[in-house]
This record gives sequence, C-alpha cells and structure tokens, in this order.
Amino acid sequence: MSGKKFTVIFILFFVTIPLDDLISQERDNTPVIVLTLDQCIEMTLKNNLSRTASSLGVKAAEAQVKQARSGGFPKVDLNAAYLLMDQNPNFIFPEMSVEIPPINMGTFSISPGAFSIPNQNIKLADNQTVTASLEFLFPLYTGGKISSYISQAEAALEIAKSDSRGNDQQIIFETKKLFYATLLTIKLEEIANEAYERLNSTLKLTESTYLNGSGKVTKSDYLKNKTVTEAVKSIWIQIEGENKNALAALAHAMGLDWKTRVRIAETEFPHVVQTADLESLITTAIERNPLFSKVGYGLKAFESKIDLAKSELYPSVALFGSYKKLFNSYDYGMTTPDNKNLWMVGVGVQLNIFDGFKTSGMIDQAKANYDQLNTQKEMLTKGISLKVQYLYNKLETAKLKEAASREAMQAAVDDRDLVEKAYFSDIMELKDLIQAQITESLMKAQYETAKYEWTLLQSELDLVLATER
Repeated sequence: MSGKKFTVIFILFFVTIPLDDLISQERDNTPVIVLTLDQCIEMTLKNNLSRTASSLGVKAAEAQVKQARSGGFPKVDLNAAYLLMDQNPNFIFPEMSVEIPPINMGTFSISPGAFSIPNQNIKLADNQTVTASLEFLFPLYTGGKISSYISQAEAALEIAKSDSRGNDQQIIFETKKLFYATLLTIKLEEIANEAYERLNSTLKLTESTYLNGSGKVTKSDYLKNKTVTEAVKSIWIQIEGENKNALAALAHAMGLDWKTRVRIAETEFPHVVQTADLESLITTAIERNPLFSKVGYGLKAFESKIDLAKSELYPSVALFGSYKKLFNSYDYGMTTPDNKNLWMVGVGVQLNIFDGFKTSGMIDQAKANYDQLNTQKEMLTKGISLKVQYLYNKLETAKLKEAASREAMQAAVDDRDLVEKAYFSDIMELKDLIQAQITESLMKAQYETAKYEWTLLQSELDLVLATER
C-alpha cells in the first residue's frame, strides 16, 4: 500500500473519531483545576439542576405521605365569628284574647269574662354576638380508605426515590462519557503529536539529503514527506481543538464557570477486565434497576387503589363532637345562660346502599390497571434482559477488539523500529519509512479507541445495573 493511501486513511480515522456534541469556549490564564473521575462526578451531582428537581419531587412525595397519614388522626377545628346586626333580633308575640271560665264559689259563681293581650315585642338577643366553637371528628372505621391512601402515598414516595436514583445514575453515566471522551482526545493528541515530531524529524533529514544532492532522496520524495508531515500537523491541531472542546463541555456539566480551566488527572483508560457471567448480570439488573423497582412500587399503588375501591362496600364510622360558646350581653330570649354554652357528642355511620354499580366499576378499573402494569413489568423484564445481553455481547466483542488492537499496535511499533534501522542502512526507501510511521500511529489510535469503546460500554452496563460508581 502506498504512503499516500495510508495518509488518507490516517486523516479519515482521526476526523471521524466519535465525540459527543461539545461546546467550545475561549479560555483565559486562570489557574487549572486537576480533577479525577470521582471528583468530576461529585461536582456534577452537586451542581446538576435536574438532581435538585428530583430531590424536590421526593420532598413533595414525603409531604403527600404526611397528608395521607393525617386521616388516621383526630380532626379538631376551632372557629370564631363576630356578628353585628342592624338591630336587636326580636319576636312579635301576636295579639290574643284570653277567656277565663266561670269560677264556682259554691252558692254562686263568678264569670270574669274575656280579656285581650296586645302584641308583645320580645327581644331575643343583643345585636352584637361573638361565637366560638370547637369541633372534633375521629374516624373509627373507614373500610380501608385511610390505609389505602397511605399505601398509595408511600408507593408514590418510593417511585420518586427511584426516579431520583435513576436520575443520579444517568448523570454519572453522562459525566463518564464526557470524561472518557476528554481522555480519548488527550491520547489521540499525544499520538498525533508523536507522529508529527517523528515525521518532522524525517522531513528534516530528507530535506538535508535532498539539498546535498546525494541522489538517495528525490525532490518528489521530499515533497511527499512534507505533504504527509503537514497533513499530520493539521490533524494534531484539530485534535487539540477537540480536546479543548471536551474539557469545556466537562466543566459545563460540572456547573463550573466557563472561564474555569480544568484538566483530568487520569492518563489511562481502565483496564479491560473479564465481564461477569450473563445470568448474574441479568439478575442484578432486575433487582437493582430503578425502572424495575419503580414498576414494582407502581403495582403496590394499584393494589392500594383496589382496596380503596372495595372500601366503598363497607360502612364508615366516626366519632364526632362539638362545643359552642356565645358571647352576648343579653341574658334572655335566645341567649339565656344555658344557650350560651352548648356541647354535643355522637357517633355517625355511613353505608353506601346502592350507587348504580359505580363501586363495582371502580373495582374492575383498578384491577385492570393492575393487570396492565403487571404485563408491562414482564415486558420490562424482557427488555432489561435483552439490553444486558446486548451490552454483554458488545463488551465481549470490544474485549477481543482491544486485545487484537494491542497486538497490532505492538507489531506496528516493532515494524516501524525495524524499518527505521533498515532505512538508515539504505535497505528501505523513504516511502517505506513514512508508511511504517503512519501505520504505527494509526494502530496506536485504534488501540486507544478500542479501550475507549470498551470503557464506554462498561459504563453503560453500570447504568443498567445501577452500579454506584
């Protein structure tokens, strides 16, 4: 293969390296912060607004649990009112005639006759009244309503916590992607820099040989060497820019000011290790994945809704009482001392006799929703299992690719060293040396990319398994 063809492959390789959409920022001379992966994750978790929103969702769910539990406690209300009327309330006793029957005196009788009583304007109360009342209600039996509401609220709280954990896992995964993308650009920049320095040294030697007119190197050889060298320099500069973009995106994800300069402490990708067996991975994912636990708590919520619907078939019993106090300056009429202090206590019972089959419809709906979610749980189980299997196979492939790339890289390094010695011994030509140098750089880049791909797949598997870090 010609040196020109290798140059084209080399350029296309670096240009098409998969990088995330990164944001470019200008930098000043502020101090550089060196951060490890764990430190980057901590800062991202601390400053990410979606995590703040998730925590507020958990607080709201906790408040709903308090509201649901309040139904099992007595309810006591204190009410007070001031009443001012335009006049004193009164009662008009109508005019009436009263006839007194004759009175027998023994030997004679007295007949008083009849007399009339005129209208009587009777004052009932003063026009200003202050009332104060204390009301008490305590549910003795609700057929399971209160416990159902509490169970639903507790399930909603656990769902909110699952969402929060899932959000944290997603933040960690996205941070890892940015971190390892940054590390990849650093490694590729080092490889491009090394390739440029080596080709530039060869170019200087070629130029010196060409200008001295030894005949070993022609002008065409010199120009080809210069073309390849400048092309690699261009690639080096481009990767250097991508590295700045990656660091800027990482700083942005951590919530740092755009002027903050960061550098990652890691210099190598994690070692490629043997993946656990597929069955244990699937079991772990089903047990720990936030989506699966979320569906589980959703089923508990629907079970509670079934109990809530069934509670309409049972009576509700409550103990109630009240005390009322009137403050009125008038002690007659309706505001006698006895009427100014009133209390009562009682037991109330409510039973739904017939509601047009509404209750049975609610029960059927709740059961159908439960069965629907239970079916979705089975679908989710299969989906998670398939996702784990897919990542497992990809990891196995990536592991083999990394091993092959490592062997290819070592072979390319040995070949370049051998060709260099042969070139300086006038056994090999200049194009062979350039080709060996480019091949070495290409294999090194391919090896680092293989390690990056394995690391990214492992991070995605950690996301599915809900691994802490």
